[in-house]
Amino acid sequence: MGLLDKIKKVGSVKEMVKRLLDSNSKIPEKIKSIISNKVEELMYKDLAKAPKIALIGKTGVGKSSTINALFGTNLEVGHFKACTQVEKGLIVKTEKGDLLFYDMPGLGEDIDIDKEHIKTYNKILPECDIIVWLIAADSRDMAYDQLMLKDILRDNSKKLVVCVNKVDKMHPDDWIEKANIPSRAQMENITKRIIDINQKLSKVIQGLRSEQILYYSAIKSYRLEELFASLLDACEDNKAWVLQSRMNISKYEELIHSEILEKLNHTKPK
Repeated sequence: MGLLDKIKKVGSVKEMVKRLLDSNSKIPEKIKSIISNKVEELMYKDLAKAPKIALIGKTGVGKSSTINALFGTNLEVGHFKACTQVEKGLIVKTEKGDLLFYDMPGLGEDIDIDKEHIKTYNKILPECDIIVWLIAADSRDMAYDQLMLKDILRDNSKKLVVCVNKVDKMHPDDWIEKANIPSRAQMENITKRIIDINQKLSKVIQGLRSEQILYYSAIKSYRLEELFASLLDACEDNKAWVLQSRMNISKYEELIHSEILEKLNHTKPK
């Protein structure tokens, strides 16, 4: 259920409670008011606690798969629809509590539409606890990301985490499946890619730290713990502990071949 739907639901429940209370003349007005306020408080309780995370990135960068891998959810791939024209709040239910994600609209379609979208960014981003900027590792086009960051990040750079997903698809696309790690050639290209991203984004983000750029693979559960640590660093202390309590990370060891995993376990210091 999206944020707007949830708000509408809260409104409908409040109206229903109000009608029930109004239909009973024996209940004092003071008690009716207390009941109504309590209903509203309970409906919004989880929403108020939920860390607010803005998700920004082109279609296919892996928004849903990243959320699934970090929080043990079951969002369908492609849940965040392309061509979002307005911000959409999505309440994600996890076994450990709610999370609130904003799928932010993209820029570049039309100069007049972009002006309206920038207003949306200026309204939503200051309210968010974390700004997750997703980039596909195998995509070389950075002009779009530079343009958007320059126009909309403003004073929110400390909340930013640049998430470079799909490193398993990096050239020469020879991921070591048995060990669930990149090949030596892939790792060299990943390192070059991260340096390139850092250099290009630093042109438009003053004070960008290397710790704010994380490479990983959601589908391979690779480096998710490092990614989650960066999200915690970007989050204010009063919400970081809530975010940490929602953690349910997929373990990359689960995809390692049993023979290799057994050898690794034998080599671990006791």
